[in-house]
Amino acid sequence: MKKISYILYVLALATSCQNFSKSTNSQRNIASEEYQAQIKADKKRQAELDLPFRGFSEDKNLQVIAFSSGINSEPPEPLWTTIEKNNPELMLVCSTPTPLKSLSKTSEYRAIREKVPFMATWYNYNTSKKFETKADFIKNWPYAKNMITANQDGFYHSKFFGTKKNLIHIIMSDLSDTRSQEAQWAWLENELKQPAAIKVLACGPEQREKLLALIKKTKAKNLILIPNNQPVQNFEKTEIKDFGPIYEATANTADFSPVRSVSSAETPLNFGLIKINWNERVAQLEIRSVDNQKMQSLDLKF
Repeated sequence: MKKISYILYVLALATSCQNFSKSTNSQRNIASEEYQAQIKADKKRQAELDLPFRGFSEDKNLQVIAFSSGINSEPPEPLWTTIEKNNPELMLVCSTPTPLKSLSKTSEYRAIREKVPFMATWYNYNTSKKFETKADFIKNWPYAKNMITANQDGFYHSKFFGTKKNLIHIIMSDLSDTRSQEAQWAWLENELKQPAAIKVLACGPEQREKLLALIKKTKAKNLILIPNNQPVQNFEKTEIKDFGPIYEATANTADFSPVRSVSSAETPLNFGLIKINWNERVAQLEIRSVDNQKMQSLDLKF
């Protein structure tokens, strides 16, 4: 009898241990699933902070440059898909008023960031100090880390693309920043003197006459101005007396803006393209709609 009781006791103990083991393994599996889910969520949040970035091909003779005089920082932003269809080799964003936390979650924007290198400038109409720091700009646009010097006020910078006879000089100014006025004007004068087949200057509407005088002084030929944060679509050819023409191209991807003076119905979503034919030595400036329809165009012979 004692032997039978002992056997039953052993069997009960084994069953209990087996059930405990199953329960423990089940808890471990649940804990593991929760842990993996947490890792996945953390990676997603980090991915939203660390936007993809396509590096520059500096020696490439660019043929298609896309540009915007403004940017919508709130999704949805359908225009990025249309811009991407034109296969730009560089995207110029000439006004980024705030950190792009909402936009960074937009799949269309993230997709083009993975394929196309961006250059940007910062239009400082937002008076909040947290939007005006160099660190904040570089966090949004990490490529600028090695272009903006440590002792520099403001976010102005530039870059050359292409081979010797086909150089394109991209100049991203920030003339609205009063902290860097004197130093930036000296820097800009030096930049405009640098030889290039085509120059593209992102600039604000401030001190236009001073800018035109500087262009004449430096003899900066084949210059395309992209005024930032302007709520209109427009091409303009301006003749500077005793010098020659400069070209202004304004396109605005934003369907709203704190300084926008007209409704989105009057100024539909649009973006700009610079298409360069190096054999013909012609740059065609285009403004296109969200449906990729050509709205305006202008040829620049260089």
